[in-house]
Amino acid sequence: MSEHEPATDSLLLQRMRRNNRSLCVFFMAILLLLLGCIAWVQIFQSKNLTLQSQRQQTRKLYVPAKRGNLCDRNGTRLNYTVPMYTLVIRPDLVRDPRDTRRVTLEKVNAAISELALWLGPDFYRFKPNREQIRQHLEKRTPMPIPLWQDLDAHTIARWNSRKHDFPGTELLLSWKRLYDAPLVASQLRGFTRLGEPDDPDMKQYWNANFKEPVGRSGLEYLLNPELRGSGGSEVLQTDVLSYRNTVLESHKAVNGNDVQMTIDLECQQLAESLFDAKSYSGAVVILDATNGEILVLASCPCYDLSSSVPTTDNQAQFNRAVGGAYPPGSTIKPFMALFALEKKLISPESLCYCPGWYELPRNRRIACHQRFGHGNIALIEALSKSCNTYFCTLGKRLGKDGWNEFAQSFAFGQKMNTILYKQETSGIPYSPDWIRQHRPQAPRWDDDDSAYAGIGQGKWLVSPLQMAV
Repeated sequence: MSEHEPATDSLLLQRMRRNNRSLCVFFMAILLLLLGCIAWVQIFQSKNLTLQSQRQQTRKLYVPAKRGNLCDRNGTRLNYTVPMYTLVIRPDLVRDPRDTRRVTLEKVNAAISELALWLGPDFYRFKPNREQIRQHLEKRTPMPIPLWQDLDAHTIARWNSRKHDFPGTELLLSWKRLYDAPLVASQLRGFTRLGEPDDPDMKQYWNANFKEPVGRSGLEYLLNPELRGSGGSEVLQTDVLSYRNTVLESHKAVNGNDVQMTIDLECQQLAESLFDAKSYSGAVVILDATNGEILVLASCPCYDLSSSVPTTDNQAQFNRAVGGAYPPGSTIKPFMALFALEKKLISPESLCYCPGWYELPRNRRIACHQRFGHGNIALIEALSKSCNTYFCTLGKRLGKDGWNEFAQSFAFGQKMNTILYKQETSGIPYSPDWIRQHRPQAPRWDDDDSAYAGIGQGKWLVSPLQMAV
């Protein structure tokens, strides 16, 4: 052996020791890194991971509330909600836990067909087909499959007598909207249609595409949040294939509030019948003079709220009582008389001579309906006979400032700020201020304007509600 061999062995041994130390350091670093990751997950990520696990095993479902009633001033129900029963089948009660989706599909389809054959031909004709069942099992696995809606008492009794022969079938309660006197005050009351709840939190529910009655017009739309109530929820535990196991949590829905209108149903029906008798279009507003409550808010023609598609006619849906804008005509005269008396421009005994017309500049005339005139006429008689000459003359006496104040005093050109605010029209207040802003070619208020404004003609536009208030 060479004398250099011991030195070589020593070098190899040192090199091996260095390599072993490096490997130990490397594996220790890996171990520490793994321990750090485990600690991070266990300490800092445990809550998020727990929530993710729960979300994979649970489904939060929306439960609709019963919509409140819409009543007249005497408490008579007009728009109301009644229970609607739907026969459903629960796949989780039909399948075996070891079944595949394909086997579950065949079992559910066979169970539905057997039940439909027993119930009768009409039920078999309208049962869900195989493709609809497959899509439901894929997309809405924990949910029961709806079979037939709005069952009558006879069908429910028949199913109840044999339900033990059809395992997995249940009655599911939901709600539907009904309308008494469906042709009365239809524009005011409005109707509902099935739609997605107007709730920003709906995304948290697994069945976020659930549909319930939602207000589409009238008070049903304007008071939808109050009538709708607050939906409840159920938290279901599911298996690995998303079929339900049990209900973990249940929160009851809070029913919507009833709303009582000031409308009197009998008075409303009478007012609308006067239009219907001659197929007229128009509006009627009647107020209680003691407190300002609206007793009648009629708009004709009406439409049938109980129809599956109430109407697509904009004219029928249009509420003329609050949204219609019309020249007030002679109905403006009592307002003028009241304003002039308050401003002491006239007295009840003030006389005006009526020759049968009112003379305008440039040899023009506004005729009075009494062809040969009323002669000397005082305020009370001028109102009772609706004398144009008297109120054209009074209109001129009001003057420019008087007409501006008149329009402001009676809130002409302004909405009434009722619950129907979105449907209201502000109309046009025929006044010097309005003329200056909207008639640039002739912005000055002249005698013609005063005369026509005095008899409710010219640019005047008001709603029936404005005139009543």
